Amino acid sequence: MSRASRSRALPATMVVGSALLAAIVLASICIGSSGTIALGDVLSTLGGAPRSAADTLDPRLQQIVLLRTWRALTAAGVGAALALSGGLIQGLFRNGLASP
Repeated sequence: MSRASRSRALPATMVVGSALLAAIVLASICIGSSGTIALGDVLSTLGGAPRSAADTLDPRLQQIVLLRTWRALTAAGVGAALALSGGLIQGLFRNGLASP
């Protein structure tokens, strides 16, 4: 793959990767050991506003959504830190995997 075609493919790869990460984070918030929470309930909890005045989410479920959100974001941050440190170590020791 040439350098020009690689630089054109990078934005598309970043968009697809970001969308995939967001989908995985939302799925991990919705699915857990205490049961499955509907995507609409998760989004209304994270957005801060209930879907309607009569349709408020149980405070226990809101707490579960917030705890799952912190867990998912922490896992994504740790994964990003490990990926960055692996890339830096490969670059530092001039490992062949880090070369273009």
